[in-house]
Amino acid sequence: MRRGWCLGDEALRQELLGQVSEQKGENHYGQERRESDEQRAERLVVAGLVKAGWTEEDLAQRRKTDPLKLRLAARRRRETPVTLKWIASRLQAGTWKNLNRRLYEYRESKEK
Repeated sequence: MRRGWCLGDEALRQELLGQVSEQKGENHYGQERRESDEQRAERLVVAGLVKAGWTEEDLAQRRKTDPLKLRLAARRRRETPVTLKWIASRLQAGTWKNLNRRLYEYRESKEK
């Protein structure tokens, strides 16, 4: 029990993560919350790709600063507590520092 919080197969783990994301409480600790947040962010990324008609291959082929990648990144940043490092890696948007700068520019251009 010192190394993991879930004893069981991957299906059980995914079910428990889903429950944690729905009912976070004070009895859920860092690792469970972090994995649950990442799972939610992943679902949102996949939904955004489907809505745009993109595949995983499109993420790799498009520019790191593609407008859709920036929109997806901005939304993940607003709606989930995942890190910029996670978002940059998942969207294949370069380094987190570059993504941070591009998101700032994206938000500035939206305000004008």
